[in-house]
Amino acid sequence: MKTRLYGHEDEHWKPYSAATFESALASGKTVIIDFTADWCVNCKVLEATILRSAPVLEVLDEKGIVSLMADCTREGEATELLRALGPEQVPVLAIFDPANPSKPTVLRGFYTQNKLLELLR
Repeated sequence: MKTRLYGHEDEHWKPYSAATFESALASGKTVIIDFTADWCVNCKVLEATILRSAPVLEVLDEKGIVSLMADCTREGEATELLRALGPEQVPVLAIFDPANPSKPTVLRGFYTQNKLLELLR
Protein backbone atom coordinates (compact mmCIF):
# COMPACT_ATOMS: atom_id res chain seq x y z
CA MET A 1 0.00 0.00 0.00
CA LYS A 2 1.37 3.38 -0.96
CA THR A 3 0.85 6.51 1.11
CA ARG A 4 0.95 10.13 0.10
CA LEU A 5 3.95 12.12 1.31
CA TYR A 6 4.21 15.78 0.40
CA GLY A 7 1.99 15.19 -2.59
CA HIS A 8 3.95 12.16 -3.83
CA GLU A 9 3.09 8.48 -3.70
CA ASP A 10 5.59 6.70 -1.47
CA GLU A 11 5.89 3.05 -0.51
CA HIS A 12 8.70 3.56 1.98
CA TRP A 13 7.54 6.29 4.34
CA LYS A 14 4.36 5.23 6.17
CA PRO A 15 2.32 7.51 8.44
CA TYR A 16 3.45 7.39 12.07
CA SER A 17 1.31 5.73 14.69
CA ALA A 18 2.41 4.74 18.18
CA ALA A 19 1.14 1.20 17.54
CA THR A 20 3.20 0.79 14.34
CA PHE A 21 6.28 2.26 16.03
CA GLU A 22 6.03 0.02 19.11
CA SER A 23 5.26 -3.07 17.03
CA ALA A 24 8.31 -2.54 14.82
CA LEU A 25 10.61 -2.10 17.81
CA ALA A 26 9.11 -5.15 19.54
CA SER A 27 9.85 -7.23 16.43
CA GLY A 28 13.50 -6.17 16.55
CA LYS A 29 13.45 -3.67 13.69
CA THR A 30 15.26 -0.36 13.55
CA VAL A 31 12.80 2.51 13.13
CA ILE A 32 13.49 5.88 11.54
CA ILE A 33 10.97 8.67 12.07
CA ASP A 34 10.83 11.88 10.07
CA PHE A 35 9.05 14.55 12.14
CA THR A 36 7.62 17.07 9.73
CA ALA A 37 4.84 19.62 9.20
CA ASP A 38 2.95 20.90 6.17
CA TRP A 39 4.25 24.45 6.69
CA CYS A 40 7.92 23.42 7.08
CA VAL A 41 9.86 24.27 3.92
CA ASN A 42 13.08 22.78 5.31
CA CYS A 43 11.24 19.50 5.90
CA LYS A 44 10.13 19.40 2.30
CA VAL A 45 13.66 20.09 1.05
CA LEU A 46 15.09 17.25 3.14
CA GLU A 47 12.34 14.90 2.00
CA ALA A 48 12.88 15.68 -1.68
CA THR A 49 16.68 15.67 -1.67
CA ILE A 50 17.64 13.11 0.97
CA LEU A 51 14.83 10.97 2.40
CA ARG A 52 13.43 9.94 -0.99
CA SER A 53 16.84 9.59 -2.65
CA ALA A 54 17.72 6.23 -4.18
CA PRO A 55 20.73 5.59 -1.89
CA VAL A 56 18.67 6.16 1.27
CA LEU A 57 15.73 4.08 0.05
CA GLU A 58 18.11 1.26 -0.91
CA VAL A 59 19.61 1.16 2.61
CA LEU A 60 16.14 1.21 4.17
CA ASP A 61 15.23 -1.81 2.04
CA GLU A 62 18.54 -3.66 2.55
CA LYS A 63 18.47 -3.26 6.32
CA GLY A 64 14.72 -3.80 6.74
CA ILE A 65 14.39 -0.43 8.47
CA VAL A 66 10.86 0.73 9.21
CA SER A 67 10.50 4.33 8.02
CA LEU A 68 7.68 6.47 9.39
CA MET A 69 6.57 10.03 8.68
CA ALA A 70 5.29 11.81 11.78
CA ASP A 71 3.13 14.75 10.70
CA CYS A 72 3.28 17.37 13.46
CA THR A 73 1.18 19.93 11.60
CA ARG A 74 -1.51 19.43 14.24
CA GLU A 75 -1.30 18.26 17.83
CA GLY A 76 -1.37 14.46 18.11
CA GLU A 77 0.54 11.34 19.12
CA ALA A 78 3.46 12.28 16.85
CA THR A 79 3.77 15.64 18.62
CA GLU A 80 3.89 13.86 21.98
CA LEU A 81 6.85 11.74 20.86
CA LEU A 82 8.57 14.80 19.37
CA ARG A 83 8.27 16.60 22.74
CA ALA A 84 9.76 13.58 24.51
CA LEU A 85 12.84 13.84 22.24
CA GLY A 86 13.60 17.43 23.24
CA PRO A 87 12.69 20.84 21.90
CA GLU A 88 9.50 20.76 19.87
CA GLN A 89 10.74 21.74 16.43
CA VAL A 90 10.87 20.37 12.93
CA PRO A 91 12.63 19.05 10.97
CA VAL A 92 13.75 16.27 13.27
CA LEU A 93 14.84 12.79 12.25
CA ALA A 94 15.09 10.10 14.93
CA ILE A 95 16.61 6.65 14.51
CA PHE A 96 15.55 4.10 17.11
CA ASP A 97 17.65 0.98 17.67
CA PRO A 98 15.49 -1.86 19.04
CA ALA A 99 18.32 -2.83 21.42
CA ASN A 100 18.17 0.59 23.12
CA PRO A 101 15.01 2.45 22.03
CA SER A 102 15.19 4.93 24.91
CA LYS A 103 18.33 6.49 23.40
CA PRO A 104 17.57 7.31 19.76
CA THR A 105 19.98 9.11 17.47
CA VAL A 106 18.36 12.48 16.77
CA LEU A 107 19.18 14.83 13.90
CA ARG A 108 17.75 18.36 14.15
CA GLY A 109 17.60 20.80 11.27
CA PHE A 110 19.62 20.06 8.15
CA TYR A 111 21.78 17.00 7.66
CA THR A 112 23.54 15.49 4.67
CA GLN A 113 22.76 12.32 2.78
CA ASN A 114 26.21 10.97 3.71
CA LYS A 115 25.59 11.58 7.43
CA LEU A 116 22.24 9.79 7.26
CA LEU A 117 23.67 6.85 5.30
CA GLU A 118 26.53 6.55 7.80
CA LEU A 119 24.04 6.35 10.68
CA LEU A 120 21.80 3.84 8.91
CA ARG A 121 24.63 1.49 7.97
